[in-house]
Amino acid sequence: MITIVDIAKASGVSVGTASRALNGKSNVSENAKNKVLAAAEELHYIPNESARLMKLNDTHSVIIIVKGISNTFFSPIIDMISERLEESDYSIILAPADRVNDIVFWAKKLNCEKNPNGIIFLGGDFTQSIEELKHFPVPFVLSSIGSIDDSMRFKNGSVVGSDDFSLGYLTTEYLILKGHKKIAFLMADPDSAMCKLRKQGCRKAMEDHGIDLNESLIFLAGNTESSFSIEMGYSAVADSINNLEFSALVAFSDTLAFGAMRALKEKNIHVPSDVSVIGMDGTSLARYSVPSITTATVDINYLADETVKELLSLMRGESNGTICKKQPHIIIGESTSNYIF
Repeated sequence: MITIVDIAKASGVSVGTASRALNGKSNVSENAKNKVLAAAEELHYIPNESARLMKLNDTHSVIIIVKGISNTFFSPIIDMISERLEESDYSIILAPADRVNDIVFWAKKLNCEKNPNGIIFLGGDFTQSIEELKHFPVPFVLSSIGSIDDSMRFKNGSVVGSDDFSLGYLTTEYLILKGHKKIAFLMADPDSAMCKLRKQGCRKAMEDHGIDLNESLIFLAGNTESSFSIEMGYSAVADSINNLEFSALVAFSDTLAFGAMRALKEKNIHVPSDVSVIGMDGTSLARYSVPSITTATVDINYLADETVKELLSLMRGESNGTICKKQPHIIIGESTSNYIF
């Protein structure tokens, strides 16, 4: 008896693509659909009951799992991804995961409960879950995650994001080229891959310009992902400043930068005339802050577009998974200036 596996093999596509083509789904390329239908006709394929049930169970939905739902960086990306998927007739299931320890295990559970066509992981650290993700049951995209490396190669998944090492390097070098040498650093969640990479980038920029990084000028806002907040940034700087021992501050997020500037203002330290402040992520908070915050970021339109494009390609059986890593750029605001000797 000819099965759908035989059809997939004969037409050179995945079983999932063959199934969608035979069931008349729209999320299959015309080329793949024609190959599958031609193979089915040639092999005299007759659909069975399980194929009919598969068609009935197609939810045409995508789950977006968000680690850091309160992060202002993610809000516009979620809106853009949702809008683009809805244009392709997919419904969205938003699943905040701030209190979830094992995201991959939880995602598998959600997959069984909701039966989505695909899953997007937005944020989080997956460096310890690579092997498990190689056997993930549905197409997925890791988007804007804490760390990306070449070991993240999945047949059923793609990775989209920025280069966190470069974010750290770029922000620090920007201040150095403005004449600053006494630079402080404000970070959070120091054990996360994202924070480690950004710190490595900062340190490398200092080393490349012959400047020692002063460990006493590293301020910690907190040990968890939720510590990337205005309140924690404010507290960390307010509690750490005695004498002004630095002329510039690199904050590992725009929210931390905003909180830091508030703390500096209360101590009658002016930004940028006394201290230059630069953030990361390029959020709307940076634009509307007074003064506006100079920040480093990756275009969120790119992140949203690539995330959706990769997921649709995976769900259609047109992709074997890729790594898309975008280099960041500086958005110049009013919070930085040249160092005055």
